Amino acid sequence: MADLSKRIAVLALVAAAGCRDSFPPIPGPFDRFYYPVGLAVRRLPPSPSYPVGRTALLVASTNFDLRYDYHVGGALLAVDPDASADALAGDPTLAVLGGVNIGSFGGEVDYLDGACAPLAAADPFVAGGGAKVVVASRGEQAIYLVDMDAEGRLTCDGCAQAVLPQALDPYDVIATCSLPGAGDVARAYVTHLRAPDNVGFLTELDLVLGTSSALYLGAYSTSSGGFDRATGRLFVSAQLPSINLVPLRWFNAVTLPPGGSPALVAHNVAADVHGALTRELAIYRYTDPATQAVTTTGYVRLELFDYDLASRGGGFVPTGGGLGVYDMNPNALGQPLMRLLKVVPICSGTGHVRVLPARQGARALLALTCDVEGTLQFYDDEVGAVVGTIGLDLTTGTPKLGRRPFGLAVEERAAGDCLPGPGSPGPCTRLYVSAFDSSWVNLVELDVAYPGGAAIVKRIGRERD
Repeated sequence: MADLSKRIAVLALVAAAGCRDSFPPIPGPFDRFYYPVGLAVRRLPPSPSYPVGRTALLVASTNFDLRYDYHVGGALLAVDPDASADALAGDPTLAVLGGVNIGSFGGEVDYLDGACAPLAAADPFVAGGGAKVVVASRGEQAIYLVDMDAEGRLTCDGCAQAVLPQALDPYDVIATCSLPGAGDVARAYVTHLRAPDNVGFLTELDLVLGTSSALYLGAYSTSSGGFDRATGRLFVSAQLPSINLVPLRWFNAVTLPPGGSPALVAHNVAADVHGALTRELAIYRYTDPATQAVTTTGYVRLELFDYDLASRGGGFVPTGGGLGVYDMNPNALGQPLMRLLKVVPICSGTGHVRVLPARQGARALLALTCDVEGTLQFYDDEVGAVVGTIGLDLTTGTPKLGRRPFGLAVEERAAGDCLPGPGSPGPCTRLYVSAFDSSWVNLVELDVAYPGGAAIVKRIGRERD
């Protein structure tokens, strides 16, 4: 009987080896996006072919349904959105500048380039027009530090770094850089959506020293981050808090020694809003044109749930979306006041929140995506309300942006660089909005003075079949 078991085991190994020979791993494709999540936009430096430079859009595909190989089925692509064909006109061909394969279930994307003086001083590649792009894979439990050259080409020669084994699901990436004269800091921080005992971890990558370390933030795993370069503070929301303790934590990432223990400060959002989970944070500084007084306002993305039901052990049942508007002017200790001014109802689902380019003498204008409702909304803090929405097509009843719009990146465009639409031919703001389930990216342009006129001017990428 023992001999028979050994023979079966040997035959199984031979068969497995044969399968590997017959069916090699299929990496994620470079000619399309596939369940995209993270987006980032970078203006490439001028070159002989492009004297004024050109735009590179970075897109992380997740291989969410595991159609491709688990270990290399994800992809990070850099594409030229202007040279790519328009899928709205029937041509989904992408102008791909570069691509690398990563593990499945990728997350957000961020980068540092020559605009970060400490990194440019320490890295000749960056000083020569390159960039360090950071993206994570929950499937591989790894973070990738990808080189992006001045032409948008991507390389990853042994660039994957394993994370602390108990720091699970690396997801959001926040690039941090010190202001001139405020130190030589160029780092990236990665959140971890899960950990044993629901512990909060960040992975810190020092891009100047080339080191990495794990930071412990106490209870509750980490969700999304936001960096305030003016103060050096890194804000981190909690992924799985309790219903009565929803901490928004922060520390000074510029004064933190490499691998040091952060001096944490926290605010309990549950004390302000019963039944809310925190996600992304956006910060805006407004200068009053009459008095020149500067006020700092924070906008916290909230996912609302039925508090009464949850308090009786009924779980977190979603009830909608909200935007918490906070007074973040410094208190007597120099820390953000974190006084809730109001909660604005927004669309339902998860997504991003981004502050759009400043308008003369006006408070913040924000863009938000909501995957459940399939919408892109614009919140104007000058009027205190949502002032524009790109939602459902009234004829077909389907989302104009595609199924589950999520990723969002912002680019200011000069006069003559905007496509026919609102504000042409003058300057405009372009938003890149990825539709996770449709697997394409929309180009939305608007004049920030008239956000209600925002329109989809182009679509790039092939619809997922």
